[in-house]
Amino acid sequence: MKKTILKVIALTCIASLALVACSSKDSTSKESTTTTTKAKESTTEKKSIVELAQGNENFTSLLAAVQAAELGELLATDGTFTIFAPVNAAFEKLDATQRDALMANKVELTKVLTYHAVATEVLKSADLTDGQEITTAEGSKLTIGVKDGKITVTTDAGVTANVVGEEIVGSNGVIHVIDTVLLPANLAL
Repeated sequence: MKKTILKVIALTCIASLALVACSSKDSTSKESTTTTTKAKESTTEKKSIVELAQGNENFTSLLAAVQAAELGELLATDGTFTIFAPVNAAFEKLDATQRDALMANKVELTKVLTYHAVATEVLKSADLTDGQEITTAEGSKLTIGVKDGKITVTTDAGVTANVVGEEIVGSNGVIHVIDTVLLPANLAL
């Protein structure tokens, strides 16, 4: 059961990344940004995280990780997920040896993917507060930082990722795009 939940969370994380990549900013005016955001939300809320992730070039690394962990089928499930989804550049920041070892170790890869997800609730940007601790599907804690309208996520090992771009709302949760892969302190690589 715990293994299945972890798989669902990992897949949700990957799908979340795809959702973020599907979004775009319209900065021509405040009014057009509001209109674009509302239209985007109504479109993405009808699609699951997995539907939004497929074919998105900004999340190919995340999707490859989900596939390597054999978590793909779980992304299609219903749920209430909050995903902190790293973009391709976040995976590129990892040391190549560490990245290769992670992709080759299904157990640790699943741990990392589920560390990016909250499987019990949808936490939109407005729900996140400075100093808030959230429990991941992996079982560890992440600490949220909010300062001057910018959101950060800090791991139990002290690594901080920035939330970049707008949140993406899908039919089974919300995706927050991040610029760093979150690695739990208990990672065995």
